[in-house]
Amino acid sequence: MNLTPERGQRQAEIRAREASNLYIQAQRLYGRLLRPYLGDAPPALGLAHVVGVNPTLSATPTPTRDRRRGFMFATIAMANIAGVKWEDLDKPLICAYVWGRDINATARKLYEEKAVWFPTIGKDFWKCAYFRYRFGPVNFATIWSQRDTTKDTIFDSLIYAVNALSRPLQNLTVAQQDSLAFYECPYVFELSNYGGGMYAAGYGLEPVLNKTNYQQVYS
Repeated sequence: MNLTPERGQRQAEIRAREASNLYIQAQRLYGRLLRPYLGDAPPALGLAHVVGVNPTLSATPTPTRDRRRGFMFATIAMANIAGVKWEDLDKPLICAYVWGRDINATARKLYEEKAVWFPTIGKDFWKCAYFRYRFGPVNFATIWSQRDTTKDTIFDSLIYAVNALSRPLQNLTVAQQDSLAFYECPYVFELSNYGGGMYAAGYGLEPVLNKTNYQQVYS
């Protein structure tokens, strides 16, 4: 049975209800650690991301083939930009900082490119920012160019653009991109409701390290 936007959303809602205790556990394990490194990103988004990509909540899960690493599966590209070693992403504090830089840099780039579509900050913007983060800038540009502007929200327009694609995106099969758009991202968003939802005060201000945090990251 092919996955559709509607079917994926229903599955995401059901799975999020089943995983509500897992979100609470992630909050206990990583909430205090993560908060200083989120910048403008909604705190609930960070924790929901952890549950979505690392459901065992392991501090050092096995790195992925595309070299994402650490409890948040931060990217090697942002580790390099942040000036930290890829292996150091196994340290939760460093992984949290690198992921916080990445999601905020993604959000800021989205706003710089598409500000006219986001006149006010809100959950639609941060859903789109996370969607861009998960798909990457090249695939996101392809999806954006084909979106249906009659939809109620920008995020909905992206979902239905993926649904209308006739070919796979870069480094993804059709099944993978459908799962990511219709289920995996909505699952993270539904999980975030247990921590207050997808609300934030800005468009992507990166975390600023105080002296103590700087020493911990760059010791």
